[in-house]
Amino acid sequence: MKKMYFVLIFAFVCVFMFVSCGQELGLENSESRYLLSRGICGNTGTFWRASWGGALQGLPSNPCKIVITDTKTLQELFSDTYSLSLNEAGDDWFRDERFSNFIARYDDTFFESKQLVAFFLSAPGGGYEFRLDGTAYIDGILNINIYDKEGAGIAAMVEWFAIVETDKVPADTVVYVNIKDRLGRIFTF
Repeated sequence: MKKMYFVLIFAFVCVFMFVSCGQELGLENSESRYLLSRGICGNTGTFWRASWGGALQGLPSNPCKIVITDTKTLQELFSDTYSLSLNEAGDDWFRDERFSNFIARYDDTFFESKQLVAFFLSAPGGGYEFRLDGTAYIDGILNINIYDKEGAGIAAMVEWFAIVETDKVPADTVVYVNIKDRLGRIFTF
């Protein structure tokens, strides 16, 4: 019975958020091959390629999920991380400051009311695109909903590193990442 109430409340809140805030999903590709998408009510999710071309280097070892609540933790986790991009003029790799610039925008003011959740995602091919489909905090559970969409690209396994902005929630909150694939199946971790 409790599960049924949870599902009904969750569905109601999702519908309310969708109707009241609107859903803005944008997708931009850049030379460093990262994807940026916008979620519901100002929460955003940014997806950085962690393997193959345009990869981030120096990421923390493959954690399941990291909740970042202050600038000190953010800097400790990502102080050695930078991205590499394929130079169009040749086949050389060069340092790209986009990730460093992206991280630098999160300051103490941001962390007063927001937090970041970071995690790795795997895709069976380089053509897969991930988008934030919204976040919801209900009864001590933060759900981060991701949508994957297959596109054209290489057929090799590719890892992505996601950084999702969410409203600040209590420290003991359970965080679930729910990935809905193109067939409608949902995978949760």
